[in-house]
Parts: sequence; structure tokens; C-alpha cells
Amino acid sequence: MKWLSKAVSLVLCIAFVLCAVPAVAASTNNTIAGDINGDGNVNNKDLTRLFQYLSDWDVTVNEEALDVNGDNKVNNKDLTRLFQYLSDWDVEIFPQFNCDHQGGTATCNKKAICDICGKPYGDYDYSNHTGSSEIRNAVPPTCTAEGYSGDTYCLDCGKIISRGTIIAAIGSHGETEVRNEKSAKCTENGYTGDTYCKICGELLYEGTVIPATNHPDTVLRGDYPASCTADGYSGDTYCLDCGELLSQGSIIKATGHTGGKATYHSKAICSVCGEEYGSFADISAFDQLNENQKGIYNVFNRAIGALEMEWFDVPFVEGTEKNTMESDIRVALHAVAYDHPEYFWMPKTYSYQISTDKYTKLMTAVEAGFTFYSGNSERGFYNVTADEKQAMQAELDAKIEEILTQARRLDSDFEKERFIHDYLCENITYDDESSNLVNSGGTADFKTYTVYGALIEGTCVCEGYSRAMQLLLNRLGIKCGLVTGIGQGGPHMWNIINIDDGLYYTDVTFNDSVEGSGLDLPGLHTYFNITKDKLEKDHSLDDMYAEGVNYLDPNIDFNFFKTYNDDTEYYYFTKVGAYVYADNARDAAQYALDEYSKGHKTIEIEYDQSINSETAKYLLANALRGKLSISRYAEPQFGNYLIIVFK
Repeated sequence: MKWLSKAVSLVLCIAFVLCAVPAVAASTNNTIAGDINGDGNVNNKDLTRLFQYLSDWDVTVNEEALDVNGDNKVNNKDLTRLFQYLSDWDVEIFPQFNCDHQGGTATCNKKAICDICGKPYGDYDYSNHTGSSEIRNAVPPTCTAEGYSGDTYCLDCGKIISRGTIIAAIGSHGETEVRNEKSAKCTENGYTGDTYCKICGELLYEGTVIPATNHPDTVLRGDYPASCTADGYSGDTYCLDCGELLSQGSIIKATGHTGGKATYHSKAICSVCGEEYGSFADISAFDQLNENQKGIYNVFNRAIGALEMEWFDVPFVEGTEKNTMESDIRVALHAVAYDHPEYFWMPKTYSYQISTDKYTKLMTAVEAGFTFYSGNSERGFYNVTADEKQAMQAELDAKIEEILTQARRLDSDFEKERFIHDYLCENITYDDESSNLVNSGGTADFKTYTVYGALIEGTCVCEGYSRAMQLLLNRLGIKCGLVTGIGQGGPHMWNIINIDDGLYYTDVTFNDSVEGSGLDLPGLHTYFNITKDKLEKDHSLDDMYAEGVNYLDPNIDFNFFKTYNDDTEYYYFTKVGAYVYADNARDAAQYALDEYSKGHKTIEIEYDQSINSETAKYLLANALRGKLSISRYAEPQFGNYLIIVFK
């Protein structure tokens, strides 16, 4: 239906424009014109009800009121006529009726609104002014003339509301003005000014002197805040009026970096400026652990340190699952071993039991110990008894102090590291027998893996070398940790070392390979403070410890440390100058002369990879011509190194 779409548009328009319309009066036949829904009112609801009726909706209507335009038909024209009526158009609706108009209040610009039909009626009431008003024709009095207060006019209808009154003359002088005033300055008096009658110009009062202000307003200039590393300045105080410098400021000390946390491979990041600062943290396996593992670590560390035989309670973080707890126990014990090379008696086997609630399956208690039961007797997993440990410890402490006393006489950390490295190479023999025994499925003496075997018995495998290096350097204040992996095809351990906030690898075991060679060297230095790239030519690292990995399998080994920096400053051959470049052997020649003057007739050098060994020999011999005579050369089986023996 075309009229239906028009009706919809009409209703939408009505809904936007109209609110409620007052009810209309009833006709003589009790039918209210336009009251379609029969509720006694004519409003938007009737327009909606008429639209619904014309749209064939099932609605109740006042049939006598449907023919709104009086054409004896009910169609869209009635909908239009009702809309027009509700919109105050000048139209009639049917049934027609007369309204007696009553109620409402007329004003000067608005007729009264009928309370019955809502239409304006009657005349304006010019005695009722409800809007804004203004004063017109006002005249101020002068010294000798009367004034007028002005008439009040209605702004709505423009008629006078009330007349004004005469204002008597001031009688003397009216409005005044000040002349010759002058503001006071910092160091100069001012003047309040003389008062004159503005109407007749007569001087009425003389002014007074205003004292100088003495710099009332000041400003701070040249101030800047202190930063983490630079001092600031509080600023100089100037007079804002005259610009004079009143006082000088003072230095604000630098605040220093703050916030962040250093690790063994990165410095702390300042929370203020975002810069790195401070030093690397200790090379500590404990610092790499989560909270659950740290709690386990602490009780294990205490028990091992005291050779406790009794079972002890193991703490755990609430919510930790059983298999995670089992993995964390192994990780924590591994960390204790990494951090405490002095524990030569440390067991590699442990026992634990976990209690769980049979309903919730949650852990209720964890116990651990380093004991086992054989029949009715209890035996410990420790490698020594308490008495044996005490005697061995005293012997070991004396040897450690003897070595450290010599190292402390040296000036730099590099020289101390070199001394410890050379001492170990010169005083330890690699334990081939134990190594072969283990490789064939046997069990070696526990001491070969310990600092005791290294420093007291003078024989050990790679673990003993590495633990001795770690313990001695840490006692000297040099950060050192343990690293595991594959070295030249077999399981191996070596060291990670921090010298002046640079991270390096040192493999003492592989450097101790000159025994029986007839060479006058404590050991080689080919694996002394090398980078990760150089290390990985014949070493590979075990995986890095990662939180959340299940380490229940005892065959899975892992590292707590790996280098993140490839520092070269303290790489041995470039640090001591024992390096032959493609066009320069002068530094290497000077190093050889210095070593020879110390009584060393055998030296090591490294030559640049861009040349071969014959070129390196020629360059070095030429640089030493007339100073030292070379007896022979020895070349290691790997790398670009030469060992030179002098006559």
C-alpha cells in the first residue's frame, strides 16, 4: 500500500517532533475529537493508534472518532489531519465542538493557554511583564546639575514598566581622576598621583610618595635538574622588575643510577634514565632459580655443608605439582654443586619422598636426605665421614691459602687469573686412569672430580681442574663459574670468567697438555679467555637451564651460564702482546724478549689467520734478528699457534 509507507514516514516525523498534547474537550455526544484510543486525551498515542488501525493491526479504537477530517471516510487523510492538528496547524478535526477556554495566564508578549484544549486565547496583558528589562534615558548628576535615574523598559514588549526619578546635583564635585601618578621601582620612589575633578578639572587632593619596592618579584634562571650521572644547578635569582642578579644558586649533586637488577651477563638498567650501570652480578646458579627451587637449594646447601644424615623437610611453593617438584629438586641440587666447588664431599645421589592428599592429589609434605638403608644399617651418600672431612678440609684450606698468598701479590685481576691458571697446569696431572675407567663403565675415585683431588693429590679430570679454578678465583674476588658440554668429542667441563665486566671462557684442562713434550711451559694458553666463537670450534655447550623444563631425566645435563658478550680485551695472546699480525711482529718479539729475561726459554704466540705458519716464523725471526736466536719451533695440532724454543 502506498499510503502505508507514507504513514510510516509521517509517524517517524511525528515521533521526532512531538511530545504530549493536552487533552481536548468532549463534544456534545461525549466523543472527544481525535481521541482514537478512547483514553480521554488527544495526543501522540492517538496518532500511533490511528496508524496501527490503518495498517490492519488488531487494535481497539473509538470508531466515532476515526473520521478526523469529516469526509465520512477513514483513510490516510485522517492520519494527516490529526498530525496537523497535533502540530498546531490551523485545521479542524471532527466531531467538531466548541471550547469555552479557561485557565492560563496572559503576559505582555504571550496570550493565555487554555487548560482544556491547549490553544492560546484572549489578549496580551501589558501589566504582566515577566521577561528582562533595561534602564533607558539615565543621566548622571554633575557637580552642579541634576541627573535622572532613567525609565525601566520591558525588553519583551518595549513598553515602560516604571518611570525614573530626579537625582539631585552632587553639590560639590562628582567623578574624579588621578593624574601624575608614578609606580615605585626597585630602587626608586613612586607617587600616588593628584586627584582632580573630572568634570570641572579642579585639583582636589595632592598625592603621597610611594617608597621603593626593593625587588618585590623575582625569577629563577639557569636552573637545571641533576641527572643520574651529571650535577644540576639550583639557578640564579634575578629581580623580575629591574633584572638585577640578587643571588647565585648552588650545585645539585648527581642522583646516581637506581633500579634494575644486574645479572651475570648484563648490568642493571637504571629505572630513571634507562642506561646500563654498575657491574655484572655474581656468577651464581642460585640467582637463575625460581622461588620454589631457591627454597630447596637453601635446605640442601645447609644439609650438605653440615654433612647432615637425618632426613629433612623440603619447602615448596603452594600449588607446585609433584612432577615439577621432582624436577626442581634435581635442578636445585645441580645449582648447589655449581656454586660450591669447596664441597669436595658433596654426594651425587640423594633420596626424597613426596606425600600427597589422596583426594586432591596435591602435595602435603616433601622430605629429602643423603642416606640410604641397607638391612638395618643407615649409610650416607657422602663421600667421606665427618672426621675424614675435617682432616681433609684442614689440609685443603692450608693449600688454598698458600696459593692465594702468592696470587694476592700481583697487581691486576688478569695477572692473578694467569697465575692461578699456570699454577694448576704446572701442579696437576690429568687423571687418564680414572677417565679410561669411567669410559669403560667403571667407577672412579670421587676425589678426581673435586678441588681436593686437584690441589692436594695433584691429579684429577676436567671437573677437578674447573672446580679448583672456580674456587681460587672466587676467593680472589674474580667471578668464575662452571660450564659443561662436549669438548673435542667427549663430555667436558670448563670455566666462565668475568674480568672487568667482560665474560670469557677458559679451559684449564685442555691447556694442560705439555706434560712429556719437553717444552719449558707450565701449560698452553690457547683456551685462555677465549670468545664463544673461538670456543665453539671444538666445544659445544649443553643447553641453557630454562624454567618450566622437566629435568627428571638424570641424563639430561644443562648449564646455568653461557656468554652473552664476545669480549676480547683480556684474550690471552692479544692482552700480553704474543700475536703476530700480517705485517707486524714487533709486539710479539718484545713479548718474547720480556719472557726470556724472566728465564723462560719457551714462549707461545698466535699468528693472524690471514698468514700461514711459515710467514709468521719469518716475521718473528726478522723482528728478533740480533737479539735472540731461535732453536726450534713446535706447532700444536690445532689452531694458528707456534711454540718457540730459544737457544
